Amino acid sequence: INDRGRRAARAMGRFLAISGQVPERAVCSSARRARETLEVATEAGGWSVDVDVLDELYLAGSGRVLDVLRRLELAQVGLVTGKPKN
Repeated sequence: INDRGRRAARAMGRFLAISGQVPERAVCSSARRARETLEVATEAGGWSVDVDVLDELYLAGSGRVLDVLRRLELAQVGLVTGKPKN
């Protein structure tokens, strides 16, 4: 990820920690940038989470992303993926 992405990921990781919104689980695209983004966020926030890296999220449209989230049936989940195709 580029510098802007790192800054944003660090800010989000810290925000989730400070606000008590650390997810129960994270679902991440298999894209390298998505995995790196999650890694930077968790390190900056000082938290850890179980992660599912899913190929089906790589270049997935918004419908597919919603299907994945519905399948998980979790109250709180972190999602890290690229910009979904619509």
